[in-house]
Amino acid sequence: MIDAGEPWTDPEFPPQQSSIALPGEKPQPSSHYEWKRASEIWSDYDVFKGDIRPTDLNQGELGNCYYLAVLSASAEKGQNIKTRFMT
Repeated sequence: MIDAGEPWTDPEFPPQQSSIALPGEKPQPSSHYEWKRASEIWSDYDVFKGDIRPTDLNQGELGNCYYLAVLSASAEKGQNIKTRFMT
């Protein structure tokens, strides 16, 4: 559990080179990339600008339609999604 206001770091995807290396590949040191939080790039960054709607989702190329269907159904009650992120 993290304290209120403390930035969260995903323990399964930490901000380090090994997180983006291919399976079995030795992580390569890189000076081309720097890990930053969105708030370190944009001063007025806000995940939730405006309402959350089911039409906000776009399938794209990734085969994750079942996951997106769940998100889209959840977006019917957009406030529920905001609550999960803001608490």
